[in-house]
Amino acid sequence: MAPPTRSRTNNIEEGHTEGNEAGNGGNTTANQQPEALTALAAQLVSLLAMGTNTKGGTSSEGQQGCTFGNFNRQRPPIFDGQPDAIATENWVLQIEKLMDVMNCTEEQRVKYATFYLTEGAERWWTAQKEHLQQRLGAIIPWMDFKEAFLERFFPQTTRQAKAQEFTDLIQGSMTVEQYAAKFIELSRFAPYLVSTEELTARKFERGL
Repeated sequence: MAPPTRSRTNNIEEGHTEGNEAGNGGNTTANQQPEALTALAAQLVSLLAMGTNTKGGTSSEGQQGCTFGNFNRQRPPIFDGQPDAIATENWVLQIEKLMDVMNCTEEQRVKYATFYLTEGAERWWTAQKEHLQQRLGAIIPWMDFKEAFLERFFPQTTRQAKAQEFTDLIQGSMTVEQYAAKFIELSRFAPYLVSTEELTARKFERGL
């Protein structure tokens, strides 16, 4: 998604000079042989592992941070606060991945990330920022921001509903590819059901 076109992006980028420059397959059907299903399940395990390896926190390699200009050039995603659980978590995951790669400092993380909040999310942050600073100080740690953000836009009740949706997931009228995509999308909400390759394969095949 393209970054916001508001004029403040250019103003911040031009005025900020501190820091260093940061430099499957065809149409599968549900009638495939068990070997093909096993192979697909193995691919799912690999993809799920890639997704769960991305965590928040400050990178241990270098603490010099990055300029806002360099960060903005990576086209970070925007979050507008719409009630979409998948979009909410995806925004956090993508922002965290970008901040880790660019070695953003703790101070830069919240400052940069919240620039890409718009509409309802931006209004929430305007009100929430002062409250967090009164409790935590001028520099708000990323994990504290993340906790408050998810509590507002992805509450526990929604997480539980998504976990149940994954528990009940079956192929139904979906193609195997569509079912696999939905499986990956929802599995993050019930990791205990896909904690090993065997469990993942068994859960996937039960839904076919």
